[in-house]
Amino acid sequence: MLKQIIHIWRNNNGTILFACGAAVVAVMSMLWRFDMIPDIGQSLRASPMLIAGRVTSLPNIVVVSITSDDFPDAEVHMQVFAAPDMVSEFSSPVESRTTTLHNGLSEYLLMGLARGTYGGIAYIDSNANGQIDLAADGSAAEPYGLVRVSTPAEAHTLPKGVFEVPGEPTFIKIQLMKPKFPVPHSRQTEDAN
Repeated sequence: MLKQIIHIWRNNNGTILFACGAAVVAVMSMLWRFDMIPDIGQSLRASPMLIAGRVTSLPNIVVVSITSDDFPDAEVHMQVFAAPDMVSEFSSPVESRTTTLHNGLSEYLLMGLARGTYGGIAYIDSNANGQIDLAADGSAAEPYGLVRVSTPAEAHTLPKGVFEVPGEPTFIKIQLMKPKFPVPHSRQTEDAN
């Protein structure tokens, strides 16, 4: 059987085909690594997918990257709020996630958010009370960060802490920072209900 495989390999120029395939893989890997793969267009991204004979839409995907220079191995809580008319208002989150930073970084996917505009915040719950605490002046009294969109065009059109889910993959970043005015006594956030 090995002789047959070698015979087929030689008759079909296997070495040349292998070398061509390896070259294509190398070029595509470099393009992917340096983010040079061209945009495939809105119509292809929004096209439905066929699964088990049914046409379904692709889920909305939000790629979240949380970083911190000051707290490299902390547990971080991220909350996403709908319709952020006022990002400073705390209401019930539509999505909550707890993650642990490893060497100052945590990356994960949020899936299932409907198209629309959202507000987002991440914080380290220093006193383990399950919510972000505020100082007397209303600023955060615990390490926190607001969502930033990663594309420069969107960053100029959206307020700080706000991102959009347009039906295609969305990339957001959150950089955690120390509170500007750490206070010894903090008050808990009040429920909006």
